[in-house]
Amino acid sequence: MGEPQQERIGRIAIINADKCKPMRCKKECKTFCPVVRVGKSCVEVDTKAKLAWISEDLCVGCGICTRRCPYNAVTIVELPSNL
Repeated sequence: MGEPQQERIGRIAIINADKCKPMRCKKECKTFCPVVRVGKSCVEVDTKAKLAWISEDLCVGCGICTRRCPYNAVTIVELPSNL
């Protein structure tokens, strides 16, 4: 039997759909995301829905998007140790 897996205790970014206005901003949440900058699709903007979304699996919870969003549409949520 192998070693037990380490549980991921962390944070993720959540977008408030009522506040998100990607057609009026410069998509700062995506531009400054360190995960996106290394080539992964952590933040995407759906032009039809006019809404950004953040991948729960890829988000590292750094909080850069919360500070960069001009509409304060992104918040960081603490995840419990076991879901």
